[in-house]
Amino acid sequence: MDAIAWQRTESATSVRHEQAIRRSKRTRKADEEARQQAIAAALADRERAEEEAAAAHVAMMEAEVEEKNARLADIYYQVDGLLAATLEVDDFVDLDTLRLPVEHLPFDRADLETPTPAFPPIPDLVEPIYMPVEPSTGLIGKKKKQAAAVAAADAAHAHAMRVWTVEMDDVRARREMAEDEHVRLESERIAALAREQARHRAENDAHQVEVAAHNAELDLLIDGLSHGTAEAVQAYVGIVLANSIYPDEFHVDYRYEFDPVAAELRIGVLIPSPEEIPGIKEHQYDASADESTVILLSAREQKNRYTQTVQESVIRSLHEIFEADRRALIRRISLELGTQVNDPATDQSAHVSFVAIATDREAFSAIDLSASPPESILRRLGAVVSRDPHGLVAISPS
Repeated sequence: MDAIAWQRTESATSVRHEQAIRRSKRTRKADEEARQQAIAAALADRERAEEEAAAAHVAMMEAEVEEKNARLADIYYQVDGLLAATLEVDDFVDLDTLRLPVEHLPFDRADLETPTPAFPPIPDLVEPIYMPVEPSTGLIGKKKKQAAAVAAADAAHAHAMRVWTVEMDDVRARREMAEDEHVRLESERIAALAREQARHRAENDAHQVEVAAHNAELDLLIDGLSHGTAEAVQAYVGIVLANSIYPDEFHVDYRYEFDPVAAELRIGVLIPSPEEIPGIKEHQYDASADESTVILLSAREQKNRYTQTVQESVIRSLHEIFEADRRALIRRISLELGTQVNDPATDQSAHVSFVAIATDREAFSAIDLSASPPESILRRLGAVVSRDPHGLVAISPS
């Protein structure tokens, strides 16, 4: 190779080498850019996912706080309306509406009264038909060919008949099995129906006895009320008070006794203690700190609410009993209302009495309960009231 050719070759090789280097650099740069874009995209996706998760968490926490506040508002609405709720309804209980109807219980296994359906029929198999051999038309060996064809046809038909006979035996066997199974299922149905009918008769008889006993007891109660017996009046008062629906968070218990000579009902009312009434004003959520907090009612607000529940519970009980007693069998009610608390000094349960009142029907009925504040109603009726029920200050035992 001469010098000029060698130089041209070297130059071409150098150019190709530089081009390869440039291509390599471009490839590495493109790869790096792609990698950086992938990292950026992944970071963006992760950031977006984290932002969405954070937003969802905040929305969930805010919804929980909203739900708690709505529940709190509902509790306060019911607790603050103890008296108003009963003034809207007639507390009289028509005892005849408690009578149970004399009726037979419906039979709950009517499915057993339907006979067991028969299984689908299993048809006979078609009997093989003998296919006669066409007469041979050849001139040579006619008889021999004809005899061979007839023999083959006879053999084929005999084989088909043997197969058909075996298969028909199987069909008959399956029919018998189906019939036996149908008989078995029908026998089981009849036996089950008999058992269920016997059970139903027993349950129905027991139900009729219960209905008769309930209605007989109701008749005795109605008759007892007509004579003003202590047992009947107390039973009726129990029904009236059981119909008095208080909020779930405000459980009330009673004890009572009727004196027919004085026509006086003595009743004790037990209400929840102050600590059982929520003291929260509202729930709040701080998204920046991701913290849920509560704002408490002021001591005055808690004290006023509990004092009002005490006063309204007394008036509500008096109103429900007097209103429900349309025969005026109860002329006077002596009522004591309090709560049960745990005495930390003795670790024993102790009763704290908040109100004591004795009033007759005429004096109570003369008051417009919807137009007078509870405190003034109790004062007018001469009730002895604790000066601070929320502080568990009891009235004098005397």
